[in-house]
Amino acid sequence: MNYLLYNLESNNSSSKDKLIKLYSEKFDDLKPIVFNNLDYDTFFNSLNSNDTIILSGGDGTINYFANIYKKYNIEANILYAPSGTGNDFYRDIEGNGLIELKKYLNKLPIVIVNNKESYFINNASFGIDGTVCEVSDIKKKRNKKANYTNIALKLLLFKYKPRNAKVIVDGKEYNFKRVWLSSTFNGRYVGGGMKIAPDQDRFSDELSCVIIHTSKRLRTLIAFKSIFKGIHNIKYPKFVTIIRGKEIKVTFDKPNAIQVDGEVTLNVTSYLAKKEKDNE
Repeated sequence: MNYLLYNLESNNSSSKDKLIKLYSEKFDDLKPIVFNNLDYDTFFNSLNSNDTIILSGGDGTINYFANIYKKYNIEANILYAPSGTGNDFYRDIEGNGLIELKKYLNKLPIVIVNNKESYFINNASFGIDGTVCEVSDIKKKRNKKANYTNIALKLLLFKYKPRNAKVIVDGKEYNFKRVWLSSTFNGRYVGGGMKIAPDQDRFSDELSCVIIHTSKRLRTLIAFKSIFKGIHNIKYPKFVTIIRGKEIKVTFDKPNAIQVDGEVTLNVTSYLAKKEKDNE
């Protein structure tokens, strides 16, 4: 049996109909299922190696699915079909068409926020990135368009107040002042195409912690433009620090929003990120 799992929050009714039509032509006996309303125990325990799941959505959908996937021994083939917005995962793997998803769900990093542990696909991001996602969520709830870049630029120019941060990577402590961003990356991209961790390999045993710090508002704004090309660490080495390691803890001196694959938690002072030790 072939199943199309789609996320109502990632796809409006018109795109949903297009998805069903598209994959019904490619897969026989396709059964569309709303991912949000699924009885996980019944569904995942009923699958076998002859079944195929086509997962449709953006980064948030993959994150949600990954955290469920870890709880079950899913024998079915799993394919990913990008849709919605914020496809940084698909951009990072340089996807083309449907891709096999299972190999990307093994050895995922774990993030611990407020004593809650979860897996993440792309990044756990503290600082202005978390605040951008916080503002974006507010706009979406008001049925307003939320453009990541525009929100980030306005925050850089006017409202965002940088914090001081302590970063511990594999037991070694680093301290930074005027931190605009302190994010841990499993992939290279964030925010719909910003190449913040240009050398990160998601199959590596290590994560990349990117800290943008010290610089004043205008200089940070100028450096911000180079992030899209992934050359900010080369062009501005005094203000951009990238540290790689297996376990990364970031602590801010004042609370801030954190986003994990686009999901926001407010008023956080620290997070811990680490890679799984063994493939599951």
